[in-house]
Amino acid sequence: MKAELLNADGDPKPDFHLRHKDIEGKLTHQGRKWWRNPHLEICEKDELIPDLEDR
Repeated sequence: MKAELLNADGDPKPDFHLRHKDIEGKLTHQGRKWWRNPHLEICEKDELIPDLEDR
């Protein structure tokens, strides 16, 4: 199945400070201060994301 994959470059602004959740790799509430140059790719995936059908 074809899927769109969103990628971006990690390039933090000087005023960005890592927080606990950023370090754990779970999420960031200040993504606009971290991610640069977003781009979409069309790629081939074998499976759906788990639990996607249950939502």
